Amino acid sequence: EASLNLAALMLDTGRANDALAITEAGLKYAPEEPGLLQNKALSLMLGRDPAGAAAVYAKVVAASPSDEELRFSYAQALAEAGQKDAARVQLKKLASSKSVAVLNSVADTLGRLGDYAACVSAIDAALVIDAKSELYVRRGVCRGSLDDSSGAQADFKKATEVDPESATAQYYLGKSLVKTDKKAARAALERAATLATDNPKLQAAAKKALAEL
Repeated sequence: EASLNLAALMLDTGRANDALAITEAGLKYAPEEPGLLQNKALSLMLGRDPAGAAAVYAKVVAASPSDEELRFSYAQALAEAGQKDAARVQLKKLASSKSVAVLNSVADTLGRLGDYAACVSAIDAALVIDAKSELYVRRGVCRGSLDDSSGAQADFKKATEVDPESATAQYYLGKSLVKTDKKAARAALERAATLATDNPKLQAAAKKALAEL
């Protein structure tokens, strides 16, 4: 317990090497303790050793196969270690999750790995649970990467209907309309620029897109 708490404190303050040393000392006495193993994996991730973290996560996940958070962390470690196929395998095991947050994170990571069809499928499952604007945006992005421009545009439009105040949805809708309806594109991008007061990066992107129209 002391090792767990002290290592957690080190992790909270970004001291990955200290956390790892404390965890390793604790594991000498309790080599199978799940909390210590998780701290070790986190320490290795913070210490830029995703391959080492993945090896530890594999052991933890095997002991707790129903823990979705652990499996997702395992997949992230595999992805960062360049083991993309193995990461996809773990992510797809989360496809039956009933958590919108898990499915959204899975879709995001699958998209980053270039598996856009699986990204769409994960969002399909999430939308059955809760039709959030951000989910339509993510599915639209993945559909766009599959060269499904009409499907992407339909998702972005739906996202703005679900949440008209979403700067992100307005931005992506505007971008999707640039080649087919400049007037509507301008309206959406102007709306995005107005709404994105708390997101300077998105606001700048919207203004840049407007300048290029």
